[in-house]
Amino acid sequence: VDFVVTAQGGILLGVAVDYGDTSTDLFGAGGARTARFMFSHAYSAAGTYEVRARATDAVAGDKDATVEVRVQ
Repeated sequence: VDFVVTAQGGILLGVAVDYGDTSTDLFGAGGARTARFMFSHAYSAAGTYEVRARATDAVAGDKDATVEVRVQ
């Protein structure tokens, strides 16, 4: 499954992604004001997964976004 996370902030530190299947990834943003991350994840079993991306900003704190993914 391909994902795109776009984040804006004051000083973006990074994005943590929880794929809902015990797998996670971390992406650094290096203090940027905007960042776009494109990445893929392979699920090993069919099912419904809640994917959560958490952007961490030194000024605004943490912001979450979730999406439900159905794998057949």
